[in-house]
Amino acid sequence: MVTLITELKKIVEDRGHELVHFKVGKKNPDSVPQVSIIQLKCTHCGNSWATRLQVYLSRTSTSGGCRQCYTKNLQNPKLYPNSPFQQRQDTLDRPARRAGVQKLRNTNKKGQYASIRSREDLIKFLQQNSNKHNDYVLPLVLRDTNFPKRRNELPPGQYSFHHVIPLHDKGSPDSWNLIYVTKEEHYVVHKLRFEVYKQQGDSMAIRATQSDFEKVSNPASSEEILEARETAKKLSRRRTLLLRRNPQTLRAIQEGMLWRHERTGVSVLIKPDSVETIQDIKELLIANLPEEDWDRQKMLSNISSSNNYIRQHVDTVFKTDDFKIKKPRQRAYGFVVQSLNFGKNNF
Repeated sequence: MVTLITELKKIVEDRGHELVHFKVGKKNPDSVPQVSIIQLKCTHCGNSWATRLQVYLSRTSTSGGCRQCYTKNLQNPKLYPNSPFQQRQDTLDRPARRAGVQKLRNTNKKGQYASIRSREDLIKFLQQNSNKHNDYVLPLVLRDTNFPKRRNELPPGQYSFHHVIPLHDKGSPDSWNLIYVTKEEHYVVHKLRFEVYKQQGDSMAIRATQSDFEKVSNPASSEEILEARETAKKLSRRRTLLLRRNPQTLRAIQEGMLWRHERTGVSVLIKPDSVETIQDIKELLIANLPEEDWDRQKMLSNISSSNNYIRQHVDTVFKTDDFKIKKPRQRAYGFVVQSLNFGKNNF
């Protein structure tokens, strides 16, 4: 594609630029190929640059292709309201504290606890409104003055922050509404508050704090949970491996196999139907190789690919006539395999 020189000069002039240099077309000397390089100069900022004509024509912003003018215009919110510069400026113009905290403060001012503005007001409120929740929380609030003011100064994993008047009930996010409680106290506080006020937020908090409390009070149970999850993960992995068995793998398992490591001379005999998956075969091969052997180290480090290599070698040896192998593999990690049904598969 080409552009006439007269058209190009008009476009350059309208954009406030000066055409310094260009190459004319070989077939048509009155035109400029769009793939050619042109040199320009901006009459606004004096910037000089070179670019392809087709790139220059594709620039439709107010800067018209001048990078220096574009950088300057980015600072103009009227021209580029969503520019990175404007986004950074908006961030700098925000209040020092998070907007979410300010929103919680505004909500607190409109709620039923708007008159409570300090720790002293909070203590007075708890004393004047006696119930089993407030009576339980009041000593915790009075005790909180002896606690460090920073969370990292407390023993890890033993204490939690608690809003005396919860945020879901339009409580304040400020520090005077926060106290340190143990995991057990945190659970009991929300449980008592739910019994008194019947609010859904406390019901949800009960489930969350109960889990934390059980982990601290009974570490064995959390270990059992992790162990159960790990067992379930292994069973799921086992199920996947069983589903991935192809006809060649099933044939190898049914006939039995003799694996021989060519370099070390190690032989591994696998009797018919004594294994179920390729993973079982790999584990037997690893167990019979010396610990220092690099083939053993490769199988241990390449968890997924090692299974694939062994499967491909099994497919190569135990294939049927109508089965086409995409990647024939004559050995896997130095091992070669043969069927125990010697009449069908021999080396």
